[in-house]
Amino acid sequence: MATLQLQTSKRRVSRRAVAAHFAALCVVSSSALAAVVDSGVVNLPITANIDGLYLNVVTGVSANATVPGWDFNPFATGGNLAFFSSNTAANVNALVGVGTLITPLAPGAVVGPASTYATVGTVGTAATSFRTTGTSIAGFRFQNEANGNQVHYGYAILTTTAATGFPAAVVRYVYDNVAGTPVTVPGGATPPQFAYAPASGQPVNFTGGTTVGSTGTGSVAVTIGTAGSGTGAAATTTTTCTAPTSPFSGFGQTVTAVGTGAISGSPLSGACVLGAAPVTQALTCNESRGGAANARTFTLTCPAGTQPALTTTPASGSLTTLAPRPLGGAASTAPISFQNPGTLPATVTCTQPTNTAFTASPLSIVVPAGGSASTT
Repeated sequence: MATLQLQTSKRRVSRRAVAAHFAALCVVSSSALAAVVDSGVVNLPITANIDGLYLNVVTGVSANATVPGWDFNPFATGGNLAFFSSNTAANVNALVGVGTLITPLAPGAVVGPASTYATVGTVGTAATSFRTTGTSIAGFRFQNEANGNQVHYGYAILTTTAATGFPAAVVRYVYDNVAGTPVTVPGGATPPQFAYAPASGQPVNFTGGTTVGSTGTGSVAVTIGTAGSGTGAAATTTTTCTAPTSPFSGFGQTVTAVGTGAISGSPLSGACVLGAAPVTQALTCNESRGGAANARTFTLTCPAGTQPALTTTPASGSLTTLAPRPLGGAASTAPISFQNPGTLPATVTCTQPTNTAFTASPLSIVVPAGGSASTT
């Protein structure tokens, strides 16, 4: 127990200390909308040891070691998830809770001056309610060293795993950049919003095929443009497409994401068989966001393929010699054969020789795909 108390004491002073050595730091840029700063999806892992994750929500710097001006610190004690929360006059960095227990926030909860904050325990503040499998929200307040240690309010969205809470990660964090201003957790389940490349309404080009009958491939990358919150059907976004017809195939994947979770099923991909002329076709998809249908349409564009050149026997440009015949006897003949290695029939048109001693027939020769034909 003496060792645990010593660790606690070290953690209390670390908030204001400037460490001489830091582990590898991760810098996360935050974007501000009005007075609310939202980190976006960051998925910062919480190491299951006494340091856990130190996070400065203002600078976005985080590490498995003390970082300057850290504001949020989940960690492990006895193998279980816990939080550092100090509710003292000297250090107002604290988490919403009662006594020494952190309280998960529900959608619509407000974090501000009127909130109740937990106090530090033996080696941190217990997080019993966070030691389940799923997504939960922890409210916090912190001193902003960038503006003279004024107090700000925010919350962090975490993913945790039963029964210890680990593996665990901070999915995103939000705070109000106006000191003393309460921040509200978004109410209810919110489905994520997808982003598409190419964008809906734009062409999907197929590449890789060259000749007629070869195959080209194309795809639509789907990513999370704006993360959602919560779980269940109301927090789920799913995109499915109506299968295209020949010469196109594929695009049967289902792309799904729930709340702040990762996306699965991306990209939407397919193929086309190149013909003699380009082909376009509409790919119609439905993006269901929390059960609400949203049409997404793309133009599939399959390019024209080229036909391989015909070959001849004898070779084009060479001499064709007819066998000798007695004067006045029957005509001497010789074939000229055309071979078609392509997948489409080809027509060869010849011109009758100008010397009346020679004739050729037929002058129009249809050479079947993969076959041969000749003139005499």
